[in-house]
Amino acid sequence: MVAGTATVNDNWKWITYDECSSRPVLLANIQTFDGIDPATLRHRDYSADSAHLMIDEESTDDWETVHVDERVGYLAMSPDW
Repeated sequence: MVAGTATVNDNWKWITYDECSSRPVLLANIQTFDGIDPATLRHRDYSADSAHLMIDEESTDDWETVHVDERVGYLAMSPDW
């Protein structure tokens, strides 16, 4: 399954992928760079049908880690394929 999300930011966003029968290989990447601070994509609660994603902003230069909405694309490939 290939898909994209409309809004991922510094809050956890739940994504689902229902075409996988077991825990898939999940590849995800930030597709836009609207925020001015460096950031990376994080995940948690990764399972056979869902995961949580968030943008984790780097905080070396300042304490503020609020990040604007970014578009994220992902590919979930079932190991059964």
